[in-house]
Amino acid sequence: MPSKHHAGFEKARRRVLSLTDGVREAGEYAASRLIFYTSVITGYLRGGWSVGLNVLPDETGRFDKIGVATLAKIKGTLATFKLGQTINIANRVSYGPDVDRGTATRAPRAITKRAEADLKLRMKEIIIRRWRSQ
Repeated sequence: MPSKHHAGFEKARRRVLSLTDGVREAGEYAASRLIFYTSVITGYLRGGWSVGLNVLPDETGRFDKIGVATLAKIKGTLATFKLGQTINIANRVSYGPDVDRGTATRAPRAITKRAEADLKLRMKEIIIRRWRSQ
């Protein structure tokens, strides 16, 4: 029969794992929204999204009109996430800020503001679901 200390440790371990999974889920969701809201002409801007853990990611040089390959690459990196790390999602394509601000001459969109609004709504759902599962 497990001791009280072992049971308490096991409960705390499950909460940390649940929290880690929740942060990873939020990162994947944020990336998916950023990719989805990125306008597509050549696919270079959409393929430019990447993630770094504790570092800013470099430009990818990837063309991805649909976004599936880009999201798969991001999910692969996020699979290694551990609590205490910082998730940095970035797009280092030089004209990306112009598109995001709406000052680009072709396909201007408010990418980050829209993705942020979606994430704020989703975070509440993630937190409630993860907390109730404990």
